Amino acid sequence: MVESVGGPIAVIDCFGILSDEKIRRYFEMGCEVKGLGRGHVKRIKDQVREEKEQMLSKKIGARAKGKGSR
Repeated sequence: MVESVGGPIAVIDCFGILSDEKIRRYFEMGCEVKGLGRGHVKRIKDQVREEKEQMLSKKIGARAKGKGSR
């Protein structure tokens, strides 16, 4: 779906059809997900955001170490 649209989309799961893994994957692709009666969607979003921030920090740290050894 995201590829056919050409970028991140907003997904509204009114009927609780999406699994937690599918919700996580949408967040990983930069999409926004809302689920009625599914309060844990924010927790999944926060976990994905935290994982992305940690990966970025590691990449930046690795680049800084590489520059210092020249």
